[in-house]
Amino acid sequence: MLARKHDCLAEDPDPKRCMKGHFGKNEKRTSQIKTEHRLASEKARNYKHNLDMLLHLSHECKHLLSMYAFQYSPFPFFITEATQNRRLLHLLLTHREARKWLKRDVLLKILCDIVDALRFFKQKGIVLRNITCFNILVKATRRQQPFLDILPSESFIVKVVDLGQAHHIKDLVYPYPSVLKVAVENQGKIPTRWTPQEALLDGSYSEKSEMYSLGCAGFEMFTHGNQPFSSYDSHCTTEQLLLKLLQEPRTVTLHHWQCIPNDVFNLISRLTDSDIGGRPQSLDAVAQELTSLRTEQNGNEGLKPRVPFCSFAYNF
Repeated sequence: MLARKHDCLAEDPDPKRCMKGHFGKNEKRTSQIKTEHRLASEKARNYKHNLDMLLHLSHECKHLLSMYAFQYSPFPFFITEATQNRRLLHLLLTHREARKWLKRDVLLKILCDIVDALRFFKQKGIVLRNITCFNILVKATRRQQPFLDILPSESFIVKVVDLGQAHHIKDLVYPYPSVLKVAVENQGKIPTRWTPQEALLDGSYSEKSEMYSLGCAGFEMFTHGNQPFSSYDSHCTTEQLLLKLLQEPRTVTLHHWQCIPNDVFNLISRLTDSDIGGRPQSLDAVAQELTSLRTEQNGNEGLKPRVPFCSFAYNF
C-alpha cells in the first residue's frame, strides 16, 4: 500500500529544464542516472542531518520522534521509537481498505498537531520541506489498541518522522514583506506534488511554502490517502502535471471530492493557492481557523452528515 511513496519524489528540480518541459526519461536528473557513490553520499548526508536535528530538537517538542540512543563515531547512527505501520499514510490507507472512515474531528485534530509542529519549527527558524502523510507518525497516548481502533481524537498524538530535508531559514525577505525564506540550491529528493511552484522553480522555501504542503497533506488526509492532483492522473503523467503547474499554475487546482467538507476544502484551497500572497497570513492564523472548524463541528454534531468516501477508483 505504501509503494506510491517513490512516485512522489523528484531529484533536484532544475527551473530552466522544468520550464522547457525537459522531464524525459533520458533528460531528467533522477536517482536512476546517479552514481552509486553519489547516492551513498546523499543518503549519508541526510541521515547525519536528521540525527543533528533530532539531537537538538526532539526534547523540545512533543511532535518529534523520541530518540533513545545515538553515536557519531565510527559512523552516525541513532535509534528512535518505532515507526513501522504507524505512519499516517498507513493509517489512512488501512482505514480506507477496511472502509472504516476516520471522523472529521480526528482528521482536523491531526492537522492541528501538524500545524503545532510547524509553528515550533518556525520559532526555531526551520522549514521542514517534507510535509506528507508518509512523514507523519500516529502514536497512541493511551493503552495499546488495534490500529484501526485509534479513533477518538484525544487518544493519539502525531509526530514528524524525518527531518533530513529540513533547512534553516536565512534572514531574507522575499517576495512579500515579513516573509522569511531559504534558498535551497541542491534540493535532493523532495515530494514534488506537495511542493509549491516557487520552491520547484528556484528552491525558495518559507512559512508560505509550508502552508502549501500542509494543504496538500490535508487533501491527502480527507481523501484517505489520495495523492494531490490525482484527478489529472488519467490524462497526464506526473512530469506533465509539474510542467503545467509551473507554466499555467492557475489552471491546475485540487479537485473538490465529496468526502471533503466545504469549509475544510475552502481552507485547503487557500493554503494551496499558486500565489503565495493568496495563502493565509501566518501559521498562527491557520491554527486559529482549524480550532474554529473543530469547535463548529462539535457544536453541529449529527446535523450535517459527511460523505465518508471519495467515489473514485484508487489503485494501491
